[in-house]
Amino acid sequence: MAPLHVIVDAVFLVALSLTALAGLMFGAWKRLLAERNMYLPVSRRVVSFAGVIAVTIQGASFAAFWCWPQISRDNVLLGEWARWSFASFVLAVPCVLAGKGASRWWLLSSSVLLFGISFFTALIP
Repeated sequence: MAPLHVIVDAVFLVALSLTALAGLMFGAWKRLLAERNMYLPVSRRVVSFAGVIAVTIQGASFAAFWCWPQISRDNVLLGEWARWSFASFVLAVPCVLAGKGASRWWLLSSSVLLFGISFFTALIP
């Protein structure tokens, strides 16, 4: 049987991951459907939509890391995955902040949480 701290760490990691992915889905839903009637200039709407896509790419790369264990075993794949994850984070933060309303805070917190979890799980041997 696994030690208690390993089980607690695993439960904490799963809870953080589900929180980040739920925040991503809720933020995208708020941005794309509920906040459609908010007035924003066209340029800010396009940039904000690009932020939603960047956070979604972050979520997809996070899911790929856990669903495809070959990434963590191969240093080349791990490097490619880390570059995609970092690039989508750097793109997502300013793009999400260009939006308006509650969706930007949900998407920003999801992006930061996904990046933090991805960074620390990449360090796991």
